[in-house]
Amino acid sequence: MAGLTACSSDTGSTDTGSTAAAGLSDTAAPRISHGAAPECPALPTFDTPPEKVVTLDTAAAAVLVELGVGDRIVGTAGDDYTADFRDSAQFPDLYDTLAGLPDLDKEGRGNKEKVIAAQPQLVTGISAYALGSFAGTASESELADNGIHGYVACPDESGPVTDFSATDDYIRGLGAIFDVPDKADALIDRLHDSLPDTGTSGVPVLVLASVPEGGQDIRTRGAGTTANAVVTVAGGRNIGADAPGSMTSFSAEAVAEKNPEVIVVATGLSPQSPDEMVDAVTSSPLLQSTGAVRNGRVIAVPQTEMLSPGLLNSEAAARIADAVGEVK
Repeated sequence: MAGLTACSSDTGSTDTGSTAAAGLSDTAAPRISHGAAPECPALPTFDTPPEKVVTLDTAAAAVLVELGVGDRIVGTAGDDYTADFRDSAQFPDLYDTLAGLPDLDKEGRGNKEKVIAAQPQLVTGISAYALGSFAGTASESELADNGIHGYVACPDESGPVTDFSATDDYIRGLGAIFDVPDKADALIDRLHDSLPDTGTSGVPVLVLASVPEGGQDIRTRGAGTTANAVVTVAGGRNIGADAPGSMTSFSAEAVAEKNPEVIVVATGLSPQSPDEMVDAVTSSPLLQSTGAVRNGRVIAVPQTEMLSPGLLNSEAAARIADAVGEVK
């Protein structure tokens, strides 16, 4: 089976990696260096589709279930995406399925030994950072030393991220691995059909993952992020889009000048509840002059839908599009 690249960039180093696992073919797609995240593994190829898979998160598990291969999942190393499917309009049945998956580490992501002990042929997730960058997680080389291959979603952050190509590519890659390309294409079409029908309004949008504090710059997401794509697909304009990387900062005065008409609070990275974060942002003295605060357009979106590729990006975009559409 021909391999596909797991991510793309203008420049990259080629390395076929290990093929030690039983069932792996001798050739694989080239590995592509990635601008901000750790190097993305090449998409592995198998003589026969993997029978045992561990997902690094339940966002990846959701894709496998929708591709009809959820029965191959022997465990998940993180359930932090599960709750977001509880109220999903597009995937109403996924929550119970994801909640019932064996959790290899209920304490967090320090699960290297448990992932390897499960003896999967494939470990997959929606973030390259889950391969060794989070404390206690297995790196790609550690997996390979145990005859296991990794595959992750990989946004190309070498330029502005303005669509959900990373999600599409990840789904296509899994479709190739499990020899279900038609199901992968059908799932991608379903996601595309659910995108909000918006133009490019130019409505300025500020994305926050924490409440701004006095005396500090206001940090937001740059152009090279999934958040930028979600805002763009929603018809808005990320006020951080002129910054090429993943993060950028503005003074309170600069934010006031850019005057975001919608503020999106990416919840889940703070101990505060979504309502508490919205209230805190709305009450922040640094944001009182913005159109978003003055007109009550501060909305909460889970960071798991906003900041990473996945099936729920389109639902996040739809919620933001509703707020953008209110701007006259």
